[in-house]
Amino acid sequence: MNEKIFYLALNETGSIGYRRFRILLKYADMEQYLSCPDLVWRTSLSLSVKVKVYKALKNIDRASSLYQQIEKRGNLVYTANELSHYVGEVSDIPLMLSGSFPLEMLPAFSRRVAVVGTCSPAPQAREITASIISYLSKENVLIISGFARGIDRVAHLNAVHHKLKTLAFLPYGIGNFSSCYPAKGGIYYLSEAPFHEKWLKKWAILRNRLIALFSDAVIVIQSRADGGSFYTASYGLNYGRKVCAVKFKNDPCQGNKKLLQLPGVHQIRSRADLHVLWD
Repeated sequence: MNEKIFYLALNETGSIGYRRFRILLKYADMEQYLSCPDLVWRTSLSLSVKVKVYKALKNIDRASSLYQQIEKRGNLVYTANELSHYVGEVSDIPLMLSGSFPLEMLPAFSRRVAVVGTCSPAPQAREITASIISYLSKENVLIISGFARGIDRVAHLNAVHHKLKTLAFLPYGIGNFSSCYPAKGGIYYLSEAPFHEKWLKKWAILRNRLIALFSDAVIVIQSRADGGSFYTASYGLNYGRKVCAVKFKNDPCQGNKKLLQLPGVHQIRSRADLHVLWD
C-alpha cells in the first residue's frame, strides 16, 4: 500500500491535521489501522473525528482511486514528512498537500517572495504591485500568493508577464481549480483541502499560513486591519520570515499602518527598500 494513499484517505475527511495525525499514530501504525480500522476507537480523538477517520479507513479503495486520478491529472501528493524537509518542523504543518508544484524546485530560487493584499485595492496599490514585480524579475524569484482577486491576481499576472514562476495556495480542492479560477499563463498551485472541496472560509484562513510558511519573505501591498493579508504577515513573523509592508500617506484600509507598528516589519516606500529581501 502506498503510504500517500493512507495520508490521502485521512486528509479527505477534512478534519484531521498533522497534530491529530500524530495522536493517531501514538496508538498504532499505518499497517495496523489498515488491517483493523476498529483501533481508531481506542484513541483520544473526539468522537466526531473518530467516526470520520474510521469511515476513511474502511473506504481506503476510494482513496486509492482518487490518488490515481490526481496522478492522471499530472498532479503530485506530498506528506507532512516530505514538506518538513523543505520548510522545517513546525507544529501546524499540513498533513499533506496536493497540486502541480514540484517541491524539489524550491532550492533553485534565489528568493521565495509572497506578494499579497486586499481583494479591492486602490489604483496606486495595483501600480506599486506591478512595479515591485518588475523589480523582482531581475532575480530568479518565485512569486507566491493566494491567487485571490485584487493584489494577489495582479502579482500573478505581472509575474507571468515577466516570465517569473508563480505558486498559488488554493482555498479549495485542486479538483475545483479550473472551474474556480482559470489560470492565465503559467502557474503552479498547491492545496491542503480535500480534492473535491469547494471554497470555504476555513480553507481561505488556513492557506494564509501556507503562503507564509513557503516564503522567505512576505510583502503586503495593501491590507485591511482584519484582512487575510494581515494574518499572512503575522504568520510570517511567527515563522521568522522577513515581513515588509508598503507605506501609504493616506490608506483607508489601515492594515499596513497597523503592520508597520509591529516589531520586525520592514517599511517599503520605494523599490530601493526591497534590498532588505537579500540582506
